[in-house]
Amino acid sequence: QYADAELRRDRELVLEVVQRQGAGLRFADEELRCDREVVLEAVRRDGCAVRYAAVKLQRDREVMLEAVRQDGCTLKYAATEFQRDREMVLEAVRQNDKALDYASEDLRADPVLSPSQAQSNAIAGSGARAPVYVVTEAVAGPGRIIEVVVAA
Repeated sequence: QYADAELRRDRELVLEVVQRQGAGLRFADEELRCDREVVLEAVRRDGCAVRYAAVKLQRDREVMLEAVRQDGCTLKYAATEFQRDREMVLEAVRQNDKALDYASEDLRADPVLSPSQAQSNAIAGSGARAPVYVVTEAVAGPGRIIEVVVAA
């Protein structure tokens, strides 16, 4: 906060700071808040750090996915297009079920995105991209194999 302007522009120093405390991004020079690598490091440590990123990076899908994976409630800072994005909302709700409050109205009504369903999504583990599939039929096969039919 009280760092000299030159230190706030020092990319290596700022990277070190945000790797330890993502919210340190708020004290970085504006140019570094536009630096995708710096911002990604910050949001991997603290999803809420996305608030301090340049607007163009707040609209970057990968940056926002990383933010909601770290803290689902950062969905409230997301652009409307991301609040309408099923995959983004699923990632957010998997991390924090309260994140559903920040999703678009139509997605809040989606049963697949209900906290209980999102938490039980076995297709992807925490922190991984979670594709959404609707299984219409499941049949037990030999051994522990389960065959499923997925809706198109």
